[in-house]
Amino acid sequence: PRKAPFDSTAKTDGGELEGGERGNAVSPTRASMGNKPAPARGKKVVQAKVEQAAKTGVLNLEAQQLRAVPDAVLAIDKLTVLDMTLNRLEELPPGLSSLQRLKTLHLARNVLRSTAPVASLQRLHTLTLSGNTRLEAVELPPSLTELTMESCELTDVPLAVVQLSSLRVLTLNDNALDAIPDMDQLVALVELYLDDCRLSELPLSISSCTRLKLVSLRRNRLGPRAVTRDDQSIPEGLFTATAVDRINLEGNPLSQAQASDMAGVEAFLSRRLRTKEKGMQGGAILDHSLFGLTDAHAAG
Repeated sequence: PRKAPFDSTAKTDGGELEGGERGNAVSPTRASMGNKPAPARGKKVVQAKVEQAAKTGVLNLEAQQLRAVPDAVLAIDKLTVLDMTLNRLEELPPGLSSLQRLKTLHLARNVLRSTAPVASLQRLHTLTLSGNTRLEAVELPPSLTELTMESCELTDVPLAVVQLSSLRVLTLNDNALDAIPDMDQLVALVELYLDDCRLSELPLSISSCTRLKLVSLRRNRLGPRAVTRDDQSIPEGLFTATAVDRINLEGNPLSQAQASDMAGVEAFLSRRLRTKEKGMQGGAILDHSLFGLTDAHAAG
């Protein structure tokens, strides 16, 4: 079974994180894997949905067993939200570029090999590609503010991802990532989710993400020391040069004491304390643990 997203500071009912900031939203990938009834299918169903979308600008074609994006969809010039989760799409049509008002696109759990046509969507803010395990070419529009690529069997982070200077939320959970490339261009990043990867260290360039507030690194291979450099596995700059006040390290071969001894942690703790004080004034539910770790190694 898939593991839940970062939730050590979240309400048990899926509400807001401490300080009133939302956690990782439930993606179409997770939603599709629940026990909800299968949607109605068939040409008439698709046609009715397309006709309605021409009026509303919102189209949900989830789980319609589609092998191609219908031409009628590409003709809806007012379309702002398109959900084609859980279909059989192997490619996207060049005509996708006609949807220049599109802001949200969900393509999770298809069999895409390339995202090239998506790069032409100049107003696209939110893109979900989770569960596409055959991706060979990833091209993305610079307008993206939220990108989710869980369970894509990635062994490297695509270059196009780390070039997104407007990106605020990046989710790469459950990929076979041994390393993260330079993050110098991710200057707008606020939330970073890297649960269930294979990371043994973070890049020094993460300190360039000065707006970063939340980092989830559950169940990786982060120990006290980096593997490829003579330094700690979590760069001091993450603690001192960013705005981060929530870090989850649960399930790493690292104890709370070892994490607390890392250079820069005092700055993080001071910032976290200020956040908690604001949360207490606002009546938010608070997480009183530190890094999600215990005094013993969280993993062997």
